[in-house]
Amino acid sequence: MVEFAERNGRSWIDDEEDRTVEMMIAAAAGTVTEAVFSRWVSERLP
Repeated sequence: MVEFAERNGRSWIDDEEDRTVEMMIAAAAGTVTEAVFSRWVSERLP
């Protein structure tokens, strides 16, 4: 996510690395809704 953010002129703020991994796995597995994932991402892009 850091790379994605930086390539798009943004920065990634994350206070819990483990939570990032969990959310990426959940998104890939389809166990988290797009709305939840989108909100989670937007909260970490200042």
